[in-house]
Amino acid sequence: MIYCLWMEVGDDTVKCPKCGEEFPSNTPMCPRCGAFLSDNQSPKTSADVRLKIVYTVAGVLLAVILIALLVKSVMSGRSITQSESPSPSPGPVVTNAPPPSTAAGPSVTNAPVPVQPPPPRPVQAPAKPAAPQDVIDYLKSVQKIEAYRQALLQDTARALAMATGVGAINAMLGWIDESQAERADPYADLKNEVGRQITQWQNLVRNFDGIPLPRPPGPGGDPLGAYRACAEFAGAYRAGLTGEINAMYRIVHVVAGINVNSTQSMQDAVTQLQRMKSDPNTQGNIDKAIERADYALSDLSSRIGIEKPFEVKKESQTGGSIIGGL
Repeated sequence: MIYCLWMEVGDDTVKCPKCGEEFPSNTPMCPRCGAFLSDNQSPKTSADVRLKIVYTVAGVLLAVILIALLVKSVMSGRSITQSESPSPSPGPVVTNAPPPSTAAGPSVTNAPVPVQPPPPRPVQAPAKPAAPQDVIDYLKSVQKIEAYRQALLQDTARALAMATGVGAINAMLGWIDESQAERADPYADLKNEVGRQITQWQNLVRNFDGIPLPRPPGPGGDPLGAYRACAEFAGAYRAGLTGEINAMYRIVHVVAGINVNSTQSMQDAVTQLQRMKSDPNTQGNIDKAIERADYALSDLSSRIGIEKPFEVKKESQTGGSIIGGL
């Protein structure tokens, strides 16, 4: 690009120093040769100058900013390529967090080893209520009754075997002598022995019935069910005694009805006693009642937590029997 000094010819015209052409002074270049005048540069040239100034200032500012970032990076130990992460709250971030300190409490990295909790204590069941003393005393009294019953069974079996045996009655059948008007009753001893036995059985039942049956102290006073079980045992045991004494009543009735002056009466007595002995229901009903009583005693003992104090034995287990003695 060619710049020329212009020469001023007049007030309103200038002369081109290159070709000598004259033209108005406000013309930036020679219209003949195209040379630019030094005092009248083109707008494009002024714009380029302004752009250079802007670029120069911007370059200086950028250099200042880069220098400031470099200084800050060196001081913080990071490179200029690292950027700071915004933090919602003041304090260390993940990349520059201080090492954990145990003085301020445990953290994730220095958490204490978990302590195993002690094993739970076993839950103790509530203490079982004690056995009612009046129920225990009742069983002690019934135990004496049972011992007497077993001894009485043996005595009754021996007495009936001797007095009412079929052989003994048949031997008496030939005793009748019609020629003699009066003779002593040959069954007097038999009747007396049977009477003695029934009296003993009546006393046995009477003594049992005389033992007071324990009663619960009030509503809710039987947590073990002891009083209810005791009443069930008493009822079953009384049923067994009832079966035995009823058998004795039947024997007494047959023996008391013998007419020593009538052969037919004696034969009828023998037949009734034999039928009674051979009837399985008579002895069977007694045995069932005794078994129920023994089972009820076992249940009662278990409820109150004691060992079974005695056995309620069937007649075949005692060595004696009312029906078996006939």
